[in-house]
Amino acid sequence: MGWTRLVLTASILVACDPPRPPMRYDSPRIAYYTDSPELSDEELAPFFAEFEARVAYLTDILEVDAPKLHYSYVPEAEDLDEYCGWPAGRRGSGCAYGTSLYSSNSVHVHEVVHGLSTALGNPPILFAEGLAQLLGNGSPLADPSIWAEGDLRGLMDYDFFIASGSVLERNLRAGAFAQFLIDSRGWRWFLDLYRDLPRDASNAAALLELRTGRSIAQLEEEWLAASEFGRESLEVANGFECGAFHPVIALDGVQQTITPIVRPGGNSGVAAITGGDSPSLVAFTNLGDERAHVSLFGCDHPRDRAFARVEPGETAWLPFSSGRGGAHVYGESGDAVVFSAELLPAMIGPRCEELVAADVPQSSERGVALGAEPYTSHLLAECDSERCVTWLRARVDGRLQLLMPNSFVAALRGEGFGLDVCSECDEGCETLSLTAMAMSFSSAIQVPRDEITGEVLLRFTFPASRLDNQGLANIYLADVE
Repeated sequence: MGWTRLVLTASILVACDPPRPPMRYDSPRIAYYTDSPELSDEELAPFFAEFEARVAYLTDILEVDAPKLHYSYVPEAEDLDEYCGWPAGRRGSGCAYGTSLYSSNSVHVHEVVHGLSTALGNPPILFAEGLAQLLGNGSPLADPSIWAEGDLRGLMDYDFFIASGSVLERNLRAGAFAQFLIDSRGWRWFLDLYRDLPRDASNAAALLELRTGRSIAQLEEEWLAASEFGRESLEVANGFECGAFHPVIALDGVQQTITPIVRPGGNSGVAAITGGDSPSLVAFTNLGDERAHVSLFGCDHPRDRAFARVEPGETAWLPFSSGRGGAHVYGESGDAVVFSAELLPAMIGPRCEELVAADVPQSSERGVALGAEPYTSHLLAECDSERCVTWLRARVDGRLQLLMPNSFVAALRGEGFGLDVCSECDEGCETLSLTAMAMSFSSAIQVPRDEITGEVLLRFTFPASRLDNQGLANIYLADVE
């Protein structure tokens, strides 16, 4: 490229802006630059409509007169390094210099928030990154105290903040603090604070103490003790994904299609779902001819996350608690996805007495995938300080087959793990023999049903320290002869 960017502070730029890629879109709100000639203006029209709608939403909740954003999509890491002027060894996925935004993502909402918030205020980096993290990354943190580490007063200083950890660590920490302030004092209170905070860390700390009525030490102690979030951070963080812009997925088993929005660098499809009043499963069946990727996220319950890769003709069961939610659905090649979705009773979860047995389909193949990942742990397991327990209640005509990765079977034989078959909740439980039939990288364990009820009741036990790993992901259930 051959140009040089000189940055004196986080927000002051000296020297000329580097040449941008060709402009592909221009409106009063957005100028968009990309050198993706393979996409026509007609193909990109829905993408820009979504971008405009997102900017309109963010402008509304930030209560600002939106400045015009100049967004450059720069997919090549080396080019982005030069655009962003990062020092050696530092690399991210985007940067913002005022309203000039550069990213390797076709829409990097984190950077969009940075651009729009220039019309809101110029606070210390802790607050700027916290707001961008909260609004730009899909949902707030599950637990505001997870990243509440380090000197709160120090984190308001730019150099201290930059040295406090990786980009991910410090942004999560900033997002957690913003979330804590919003949920403990309110969204409008936070906006007023953001507008009034000076950039200088010392003066900002003094104003924060005045507005909260707490010393920095007391406020940090309150933050560290926070373990739950409130409604306000949830509403602002998920507002666009959970809003009326997206199509709605029917949960009655009918065939339907989601056509992903074509965007530079890849396609994506977002839709809305509405569950019942209690925990459930969403049965997603791929009716197309290529692998589908589907992930669910909660709008009323932000910790709801479930993901599955669903092969053609296969079904995945994804845990979902209740209320409003959303789904990202796209095909392996980015094409439209043909599928059906159905709401089923919760047959897997942390409390045995709340489960309703679901019929497991008969299958000569792998069967139904459990779309579970670390984020869904609270939907699956109940934990104390040492162990976690998950229950599964299934109804079969023959035997219940569990097809599991060999690594998971090996883990079940380890200390603190267990797999028991029970006649009632916590009654008549016997350790299940882990004699498995090896099948390449997976092993199949077959469990006989109760001849009276036709059900299988299983109890998984694992150490609480393993809650954050893949756990029950990649397990397939099938009713076999």
